[in-house]
Amino acid sequence: MVLLFYRSVASSDTATFLVSFLLTTAGISISKSSVLTVKSASILTPPSTFFILAIITMSFDNRLIYVTQLLISRKVNTNLSLELAPTYFHENFVLDDNQDNGQYAIGMGGRYKLGKRWSLNIDYAAHLNRSDSSPFRDPLSIGIDLETGGHVFQMHFSNSQGIHEAGFLGNTTGDWGKGDVFFGFNLLRVF
Repeated sequence: MVLLFYRSVASSDTATFLVSFLLTTAGISISKSSVLTVKSASILTPPSTFFILAIITMSFDNRLIYVTQLLISRKVNTNLSLELAPTYFHENFVLDDNQDNGQYAIGMGGRYKLGKRWSLNIDYAAHLNRSDSSPFRDPLSIGIDLETGGHVFQMHFSNSQGIHEAGFLGNTTGDWGKGDVFFGFNLLRVF
């Protein structure tokens, strides 16, 4: 976490501060800013600008995330499979002070075989108790699988950069409507 403070004094009796912070973790950047005006700030003269940079590291305990899912799936026919995944996850550290550490989501997914070796996969999760001030969104992923003998090539398009459950469910920053789509690729080998 990087904190940045900026001060600009407009007159001898007031001071205006812009307080900002930027948090970058796992490819996600979150920033917040606030403006603070202080009256009778003559002790802060002469008019100047200053920067304070502080780097805050997280302890090991704050990095822990716990996930519990109940996977309910059904193969509807030879081409279509569906899944429902009620999920509880607990993040020891959340970016938004208004967000509960314990969070709930309901995931829905499906696979439709387009041919003998091709399939279309769709995965969506609705976050059930996200705070109103959260910058994060519900994840939606669309992918294609290609099976070639002992290999499976998976190509995914998603608004989430997170690959682990809590990153995917709770920290998705992309917006499909604004073109925030990320590409992922997996290669599986069957022995």
